[in-house]
Amino acid sequence: MRALFANRDFRLLFAGLVPSMFGDSAMFIVLAIWAKDLTGSNAAAGITILAVVAPATIAPFVGFLVDRARRRPFLMWTNAAAALVVLPLLLIGPSGPVWLVYAVAFGYGSFLVLHTAAMSGLLKAMLPVELLGDANSLLQSVRLGMRLIAPLFGAGVYAAFGGAVVALIDAATFLVAALVLALLRVAEARPVREPQRLRTEMAAGARFLLAEPVLRRVVLALGAALLLVGPVETAYFAVVDEGLGREPSFTGVLLSVEGVGAILGALSAPRLMRRLGEQRVIAVGLVLV
Repeated sequence: MRALFANRDFRLLFAGLVPSMFGDSAMFIVLAIWAKDLTGSNAAAGITILAVVAPATIAPFVGFLVDRARRRPFLMWTNAAAALVVLPLLLIGPSGPVWLVYAVAFGYGSFLVLHTAAMSGLLKAMLPVELLGDANSLLQSVRLGMRLIAPLFGAGVYAAFGGAVVALIDAATFLVAALVLALLRVAEARPVREPQRLRTEMAAGARFLLAEPVLRRVVLALGAALLLVGPVETAYFAVVDEGLGREPSFTGVLLSVEGVGAILGALSAPRLMRRLGEQRVIAVGLVLV
């Protein structure tokens, strides 16, 4: 880890990503709470969550496009654009319109897909191969750690001051990330545009997936599990409202507790994988879910 932080560019990147990840975790829950408050409908909160995750369905296409751009300027402008995406939330009044929450949620989800696709490439350009594992592990640990406090913070600020304040804070974190990315000194070669078409590359990826039995089973199992996770996240709002008799903002408490489980799982997974193997650990995780 010392070698990782000896790298100037990674130090800067880490300093810019931490507040951005915090803002992401806070804003995600606030969007759903806001939709619930505006409509009184748990389904509206579920639609908001769906709007955030829906862009993930085109992630392979996004990866194809991102591979044809230099990551640092791409991420810099993407973060700047994300700051603008959340600002329409300032126009929402006590009666809505709720469709604006849905639109921002979709734009937010699109940013997350673009950011994830480009960040892995930036790390590869920035760090030697032997440090990539440490960098990814650190960033994932921080992201999970944010799930402990960011939902509580976001829900608390929303309850006390309103969603507009959360939106402004989140926009500020995007601008910080964009500024930090502008300060990086990463030497990136201009991407080579190969003649292969998207269909060819997608077909090659699908063939590889189908040819690997273990990978195929894991992907199918995770896909089936995620079909159930969506309804469960929507059910949080019904549990808080009808079961506990609390305000929608109390959902932030449940998500923070969920974050504790995520961190415990992340810390125990490497040791369990060494003892049981990857497939068994995945199976245990799916059973617990």
